[in-house]
Amino acid sequence: MEYTLLNDPNKSDSFQKISTIKIEQINKDALSFLIKSKEQKADQSYLLGGLIERGFDEIDSTEILNQIPSYVEKEIKKASEHKLMGTLLFISGLSVKFLPLSKESNLAIIILANVTMLLGVLRYIHGSLNKKRFNKIQY
Repeated sequence: MEYTLLNDPNKSDSFQKISTIKIEQINKDALSFLIKSKEQKADQSYLLGGLIERGFDEIDSTEILNQIPSYVEKEIKKASEHKLMGTLLFISGLSVKFLPLSKESNLAIIILANVTMLLGVLRYIHGSLNKKRFNKIQY
């Protein structure tokens, strides 16, 4: 927390809290609450109350709510990168699988190609689901 001295005509010295909290720093419970609530189209006052119930003060809660759009954009970009990486992994595994390799001498390479294809599919599915989820709550 950061405090700054303000010039208040009624008081000689007054301090006001300036929030420096980032949405990435909040606990998983609060972040999960925000995401699920935004998926259900909850309004700002509900979100603000939920954050205050979870131990944040009003200034920090407002700052966190202001950061949601940029957080959602980052998560959509990250999901797109996961989809791309999954596609590349699958294609690389597929290309290795179709190389003319003998099964007896290159079994490890064939297994590695199959595992790479499987990881690529899982990564693509993960990226697709996350992108769909965060597109629902995009502003």
